[in-house]
Amino acid sequence: MNKHFDSLLQPGEKILWVGKPEKSKLLQGVGATGIVKRWIICGSIALALTLLYVTLCYVKRDSTTFSWMVLVFTLVIPMLAAWSPVTDLSRINMFLEYAITNERVLVRTNDDAYLIMPRKQIDSVKVREVAEGTAMIYLGSPIFSLPDKILRYTAVHGMTEEKDTKKIVRGLVLYNLRDAAIISALFTEQNTIVSAVSA
Repeated sequence: MNKHFDSLLQPGEKILWVGKPEKSKLLQGVGATGIVKRWIICGSIALALTLLYVTLCYVKRDSTTFSWMVLVFTLVIPMLAAWSPVTDLSRINMFLEYAITNERVLVRTNDDAYLIMPRKQIDSVKVREVAEGTAMIYLGSPIFSLPDKILRYTAVHGMTEEKDTKKIVRGLVLYNLRDAAIISALFTEQNTIVSAVSA
């Protein structure tokens, strides 16, 4: 696993811990109810738009009014929104890897993309216990108030902002890890506030 991070290390930087998320199931753990709600809402929107469009075409009774492209569009957009939790979880299970060094936290999000957060920017760490002895680790107080429904998205994309044409990472979620005590101890050593909560 270190091979993905060795090329990113700066002079004097040392890897203290590496790991990856435990495998997760789509409708298991934090945020599962939000996914079901999203599917219901997106399905309802797709059905309503389709019925509305077909009804309008029937009322006008004009053969040029009906368009398969419009009908497909009214179905595809809500379905893409419903599908995004599936793609986020797939990336978590297949690609996410973490490294904590003496200077930074490195997150590999796919083959050639990384999120990098300097440890000096991490003012607080929250360890959130979840099912089966695993935990979510929130790095940086700006990320503490995130709703569960975007937790997996944030695990993949981080909390970022653009500053002077650069992407600055303001917070990270280390997703579904078993080594929570070891990881939190690394931050306790640098006088960062570490707190623990249950799911």
